[in-house]
Amino acid sequence: FVASGLPAGTVWAVDFNGSPVRSSEPTISIAAANGTFVYSLAFVPGYLPAPAEGFVAVKGAPITLSIQWRPFTTPISFVEAGLPAGTPWSLRVDGTNLTTTNMTQGVALVNGSYSFTVAPVSPFVPVSPSGMLNVTGVPQFVAVRFSPETGGSPPGLGNGSRGSFAMTFYVVGLPPKTSWTLTLDGVDYPLEAAVTTADLSLGNHTFRVEANGYTASPASGVVGPHGSSSLQIISFSPVSPPAATSSSPGPAGGAIILLASPIVWGALLVAGASVWWLSAARRRPDGVVDRRGRGARGKTPPKRPSGEKTRSTPEDELYTAADHPSRSGPG
Repeated sequence: FVASGLPAGTVWAVDFNGSPVRSSEPTISIAAANGTFVYSLAFVPGYLPAPAEGFVAVKGAPITLSIQWRPFTTPISFVEAGLPAGTPWSLRVDGTNLTTTNMTQGVALVNGSYSFTVAPVSPFVPVSPSGMLNVTGVPQFVAVRFSPETGGSPPGLGNGSRGSFAMTFYVVGLPPKTSWTLTLDGVDYPLEAAVTTADLSLGNHTFRVEANGYTASPASGVVGPHGSSSLQIISFSPVSPPAATSSSPGPAGGAIILLASPIVWGALLVAGASVWWLSAARRRPDGVVDRRGRGARGKTPPKRPSGEKTRSTPEDELYTAADHPSRSGPG
């Protein structure tokens, strides 16, 4: 195994068929019998191997495998605030000069500690002209704040003073020119820029952010001075649409379900027949009155005038001759 890309003297290791072999030299040699073996490269801080693992087939002849190590880098962003738009500004990171006219200057660094310096841009000077950066594999944002040499504040910023600090809000996740609102100490500020800096009095201040169609993290909080400047990163993400739901309309009413059942149909037919039979049993064949004196149509027969003769009938035929002339005698 022949390694390239590592600094001289860096210890690296190969796990060959379950047995680790280490070396600080560029080459690791292993004696193996004929056969197929698996190998993998051990972790080296700040570097990634290619390939990281694989198989090797030994067939009685020497084999050379090349392992190329590449630095594992982390993106670092320096965010400028306080200069007029389009103004060139420069910084030096670990001996490398970087210049841009954008608000953000990016650089990729391997894990470690780095010093950086920020050059003045007349008539502006950096609030923090130098600093230290500790890279640990996590992306970082570093605020670079400029202020006028003669005092006062650049256009669009609040009035700075020795009793204040620069608070920068850096927004990620929103499309360009998307409107969002920063509420600072209860006052709303409609914004579109991804970077906004405010000169705040020393002390703690409350903030809240929002944008239509997006959720913010953090959506609110408290900021305060940390040295001469502070940075608050706000991450926006689109609001997920509600999950679509489908429903099928049920029957128009319970009666439809009942009538569709053969059992219910049978019950209704039996009930109807029973009612008809009871009604017929309580009526005379000629449809006059029943034993309770009710008419064939449920009406009570009219009272007879006093003195009118009636015809006697059996007990089960309680009807009057006047009500049915066809069955009454003369007079």
